[in-house]
Amino acid sequence: SVSSAQVELTMSGSTHPSAMAVLGLFFILVLGSGTRFLCSVIGNRFPGVSLPYTPLLFIWGCLFGVAVHHADPHSSNQLVVSLRSLSNVNPHFILFVLLPALIYESGFAFHGRSLHVMQRSFSQFLLLAGPGMFLSAVLTAIIPMYIFYDWNFTEGLLLGCILSATDPVAVVALLKELGAGPHLGAIIEGESLLNDGTAIVVFTVCLDILKGVDKTSGDIVVDFFQLAIGGPLLGLAFGIATDVWLSQIWHDELLETTLTLVSAYTCFYVAEGTKVHVSGVLAVVALSMYMSIRGRDRISATVRESCMHFWEMLAYIANTMVFVMCGVIVMDQSLLDSESAITRTDWGLLIVLYLALHLIRGFTVALLKPALSSVCLYGFSWREWAVVSYGGLRGAVGLAIALVVKLEEAILPEVGDRVLFFTAGIAALTLLLNATTMGFFCKKLGIGSEAAAQQQVFAVMLEALEIKTRKAIDDLKGRRTLIGVDWDRVETLTPPLNRKGPTVKVRLYLKAMRSPPEIKRHLAVVLHVAPECVSVLSVRDGIVDVELTGSGGHTAMENVATLNSKIAAGDPSLNALGVESVDVLGGDRDLRLEDKLGHVRQHMLQCARASYYAQFSGGELPAEVRHVLDESVELMIDQLHVAEAPTLLLPWREWPGLETRAELPKWLIRLHAWSHNIPGFHLLMRSIMYSRVKFAYLVAAGFLEARTGDMHTHMHEWSHAHEELAEAISMVNDESVHDVREAWVYLENLKQTYPSLTASVMAHQAAELVLHRKECIIEEFEHEGEITEEEAEEVRKHINKCQKNLEWSMFDSLPDEQEVLRDVLRGSFTAWPSMQNWGDHKFDEVFGGSRLEEMLFVPQEPIHIQGLFVVSGGKASMPTRSSTLQVQRNHEVKRGDVVGAVELLCGAAPNQLTPVNNSLRGFLFPPDVARSL
Repeated sequence: SVSSAQVELTMSGSTHPSAMAVLGLFFILVLGSGTRFLCSVIGNRFPGVSLPYTPLLFIWGCLFGVAVHHADPHSSNQLVVSLRSLSNVNPHFILFVLLPALIYESGFAFHGRSLHVMQRSFSQFLLLAGPGMFLSAVLTAIIPMYIFYDWNFTEGLLLGCILSATDPVAVVALLKELGAGPHLGAIIEGESLLNDGTAIVVFTVCLDILKGVDKTSGDIVVDFFQLAIGGPLLGLAFGIATDVWLSQIWHDELLETTLTLVSAYTCFYVAEGTKVHVSGVLAVVALSMYMSIRGRDRISATVRESCMHFWEMLAYIANTMVFVMCGVIVMDQSLLDSESAITRTDWGLLIVLYLALHLIRGFTVALLKPALSSVCLYGFSWREWAVVSYGGLRGAVGLAIALVVKLEEAILPEVGDRVLFFTAGIAALTLLLNATTMGFFCKKLGIGSEAAAQQQVFAVMLEALEIKTRKAIDDLKGRRTLIGVDWDRVETLTPPLNRKGPTVKVRLYLKAMRSPPEIKRHLAVVLHVAPECVSVLSVRDGIVDVELTGSGGHTAMENVATLNSKIAAGDPSLNALGVESVDVLGGDRDLRLEDKLGHVRQHMLQCARASYYAQFSGGELPAEVRHVLDESVELMIDQLHVAEAPTLLLPWREWPGLETRAELPKWLIRLHAWSHNIPGFHLLMRSIMYSRVKFAYLVAAGFLEARTGDMHTHMHEWSHAHEELAEAISMVNDESVHDVREAWVYLENLKQTYPSLTASVMAHQAAELVLHRKECIIEEFEHEGEITEEEAEEVRKHINKCQKNLEWSMFDSLPDEQEVLRDVLRGSFTAWPSMQNWGDHKFDEVFGGSRLEEMLFVPQEPIHIQGLFVVSGGKASMPTRSSTLQVQRNHEVKRGDVVGAVELLCGAAPNQLTPVNNSLRGFLFPPDVARSL
């Protein structure tokens, strides 16, 4: 706490010490904004230079810490007083106020491909954050125990677990920029999330021992497991509660965002600040991961993006405050404190510890490498080992824990000072050295380099971008307000992306010798590419070997085609260069077909995933259906990454796997059929069947919408526009067409089998789409000024009310069984003269004794029809024998067909039916009832 002698701010005659702390916090935010702006300006001005944000904040904090320490203790300068109040802040402020935001945002930020990779790699996280963290902590504890000082094991383990808490922010951001793929970033970020929790669990146990708490070894083990297991269970409970609550809220941005905030901080407080006594970090980690997997889609589509931005801003503010405050505290209370135990020797030991930590982490990860490679589909390469070992940065969590140690009275002052000193020093060194050199380190390892086939696919996308841009320019030229614009200058000011793509080697035959710079300059001008896309390999006797690189939306082979066409047309630039002819020597045009297939398939799957998200945001797909469809995409991409070359050449099918997920389980169909004799239970089973049929229908409908929409058109256009990928695109398109055909067949069979249920599902689906279209139209009206904000809000409330009513009215459009029976029978028997004029009452009177039977498919066991059977859903095959040819044929039986009438009247053997789907539904009239008809 800060005394009134140190802090005096007069407001209306009274002192407000806390106001100075608030002033200090806002000063930190201003400082962080200026630093971020500086990093942005320098990065834009000097593309090769990237200033690390968090290390700069720590340096700023250290400088202000020096200024605060040497300032007059009785100074009335408000800035000095406010920073001194932050220097004396209780470290539990960091733990309880700032840490939950950092942890929750890290877990909540997983989505899409990264979320799937995180789930598949979870066993790797557990190995690194469990045995890996504990082994690293023990090995680190040996250094202060036997090499540096004479600490006991508990004190050494305390330092070891603090230094095991990693901060992945800088490394993960850099890996994304390098295009390293989601797996490596997921390992680093996922391990950091979990080992923050496990490190604090070990820290809590060690701290209790140092405080002298009387506990046996058994009590310590129980406490450890209570913290480690109770935390995730508490977080899971909070996640489920938040998920349920969010599902009852409709388009309320303030309420939904506030609910995520309250759940995160309440979960941490219950875990750490009450008698529950579990790990708050692990609880918030579990909560954030649950919300990322399940709860994110419970947030309304109109709120989701703003909620994510809120948490990104909150994490940015917390990160900024932590690093500046830690810099101030380290300098003011540790390094410059006259009572500090830090000496010059400790500075040298800091460098030794920095190097030793790299060796320890490298050894630990290498020891776990066989297990890491075997427990995950993605494996664990030596390059990933190098990045994980080198990228273990230290940051906010470790600094916060070290501050707690520094102010803990039960710990010796010299131990507390050195724990804080080493933690701050290692954090500064890893952020200044490891983070800034990680890009160079990854490039040397070849991480982030794209395959040639992927470059070709990206070049196709760039060309599509330029084509659409040129169309947009043509539209802009028609605007009266832009008449007279120099469009050549506009195109110069908006150049295409000159990103290097696949290469091809060509040989030019010149009439006369030319210098390499002259050849390079002329070819760049002719092809309209950047000079770096042309490399002169050799020049001898008028023969020039050149390597052309795809760029600016054009592949290398397209540049060669342009060169040949200009030679044939007698282009003046080429005539000046003296080019007679061109031969293609080779290059990426000779890519293997399987490589092209893999990347074209992956691109198609990414387009499908984008379509699923668009359908989900548009209200066409519920969250659980989108999860299934997304999971199918991710599993297909996983198989592409691990498949061998011969497998890639075989046809790939996605729909069979989805059909398995969508298919109604046989036990549910049997239970539904059995429930007809129990009225109350039958109503429950009917609601379950409705939900399951709706799920199956939407899986098929969502898949077909993705495969028959814009993606199909794009694939068709690419196959005609790009020779390099034409064969691969054509094969992938054929695979998609086959999947689409099978999905349509499944959807039609579903309608035949459950006509009344699917009719109700389709009606509700159409109603949801209509309501969503209304929302979009209202938003357009509001933006165009046709209605006021108050009027738009009134309409939105009405739409939300309709959406809520729709959730509870799923049976309103479901006809009861008597109506289904009447409709089917009227369709089946109206051809019979005696029944043409029957009304509903007559049908109910005559057929009232009928009962609904669920006929199930049992392999190799046909159904024997005893009596009269009217098919109301599904299809079946019925063997018939030609009277003339004496050949048995299979006749298809479908909805509305009557089976058994002739056999019943003639006394022939009963018919045999074999359902072609899971079930055959219909109305069975026993022989005595059938004869009375």
